[in-house]
Amino acid sequence: MKLGEHLNKGFWALADRGLPFVYGVAQLVVGRVLTLEEFGTFSTFQVIFIMLFTFTDNFALQAIVKYGVEPDIDLEALVSTTLSLFLGFLLPILFLFNLFPALTGSLIGNGRLATLFPLLALYVLVSAPRVVFAKVLQMRFRMKEIFFVDLANYGLGGLLLMVGLGMHQIQHADQIIWRTIIAASVSSLVAVWFGRKFVRLQFVYSKLMFHRVKEFVRYQASTGLVSVLQQNLDQLLVSRFTGAAGAGVYGMAKNVYRIFDVMRDTVTLLVFPATSKYYSRGDKGTVRIILEKAVGFLYLVLVPIATVLFIFAPMFYHLVFGAKFDSSIPIFRILVGGSIVLPIQMVFISTMVGMGRVKEMFRIITIGLSANAAVSFLLLPTIGIAGAAISFVAGNVLQAAQSYRFIKREIGFEMSKVLPLAFADAREFVRSRSK
Repeated sequence: MKLGEHLNKGFWALADRGLPFVYGVAQLVVGRVLTLEEFGTFSTFQVIFIMLFTFTDNFALQAIVKYGVEPDIDLEALVSTTLSLFLGFLLPILFLFNLFPALTGSLIGNGRLATLFPLLALYVLVSAPRVVFAKVLQMRFRMKEIFFVDLANYGLGGLLLMVGLGMHQIQHADQIIWRTIIAASVSSLVAVWFGRKFVRLQFVYSKLMFHRVKEFVRYQASTGLVSVLQQNLDQLLVSRFTGAAGAGVYGMAKNVYRIFDVMRDTVTLLVFPATSKYYSRGDKGTVRIILEKAVGFLYLVLVPIATVLFIFAPMFYHLVFGAKFDSSIPIFRILVGGSIVLPIQMVFISTMVGMGRVKEMFRIITIGLSANAAVSFLLLPTIGIAGAAISFVAGNVLQAAQSYRFIKREIGFEMSKVLPLAFADAREFVRSRSK
């Protein structure tokens, strides 16, 4: 299995995952013009949206990729079942948010959010077709089409933000949110257009499919919940303990840190369906090769990026924001320092889903979440916002250690082979391109 054989799909996958980064840059520029309180409100709004969609992705939509690769699958029944579970979770949550907006905003530590929950409901609903049909495209390895779906979402969203900034029309969080809603609506139309080639646009109920998917999501639901909390609990607790201004400071550090989400999401796009396919056939050797190459490639990319970001963080922050977010710099450096475990955590957690070992994955993520929460409640009241970053890193380190131990035992993964293989693949790729 050579790197060049999957270069085309990998290129489109990496390009696709670069789109959220481009959109993130536009959001960072927005931070220059918003007050700390408004930026903190928008950051918290985004965290809530991300949590809802990440959970439902783990809870229901991953079943499309898990079972859709199987021969003779009733794809219409599979998509219908997962869509029903998807909406069955989201709609009651959105109803409660809008039924008790003041109470929910108070629990999060930001009363301004109460006025934004109707927009949250609209944002979720117009985004639903995009995420469902993107899973169908992922299941078919249609990385090029996924790129154009996300280009409509993140590309158009970023463009609308930049136009709004240029016309001095953005001073409040809701003005950003409306632009993201427009982009999400266009992206959903594009996703349906591409997805209709692979699945008919009709609802098909299948009792057998429902029970099959329900069995898959039995542990997946709990796993999705703890995974979402592990990745986002820090930001919610910062908002609860420090209010909107503190959420703005921490949110800026976390938003810049999301550059690493490009790698995380690229891994999920490629590793999850591949490991699911080969592990289901009993081909552990191929799974091991995929993991060795994926982890090695990520380290080749991550180490230089993390080093540059850590060293030049003050220069970057001053260049983009002036002195406005100076207090975010040490927080960002803590997050970047903890990124050293991300390749292991990213690859192995996705692999465990592909292997169908969600029970074991649930245990591992729960350990990480418990550490995150315990350290947060200890450090946030004593040392402030930096305590949230330390807690986040501690949770990730524990997850990486536990998942490595599991994968090593399951398929014989050897960390010592990773970098030599990665350098060998890189040299071979360079030689093939230089001919």
